[in-house]
Amino acid sequence: MMLVNGTADSTNPYNGGPHATGGSVVSSRASAEALARLNQLGEPAAETTVQAALSGDPTSVQLLAWRRGGQTVVAHYSVQGGGHVIPQPAVTFPAQLGPTSKFDSPSAAWAFFNSR
Repeated sequence: MMLVNGTADSTNPYNGGPHATGGSVVSSRASAEALARLNQLGEPAAETTVQAALSGDPTSVQLLAWRRGGQTVVAHYSVQGGGHVIPQPAVTFPAQLGPTSKFDSPSAAWAFFNSR
């Protein structure tokens, strides 16, 4: 399972709470931890920086990975400063959705699922 969430997402709050369209959501981290528990995984590997803030892109990306046998089973990408968008370098989403990161999440998803 791979999760990618922006910390500046005003629609689906990163830290949990009321959802923009009603109801409430669990935090991004708690969601990843629940998936790790369902897969009977222990603690995540150390958090790693996947992308530091770049010129023209104030976001940065951190990864927490829960592994089994050297293979990542649950990957949790936190886009620091990212909005309610698909992080990728080709398209800038409407401003009301929040900042778009240059992090190439479609390529990260392909690499994650292609490694299976």
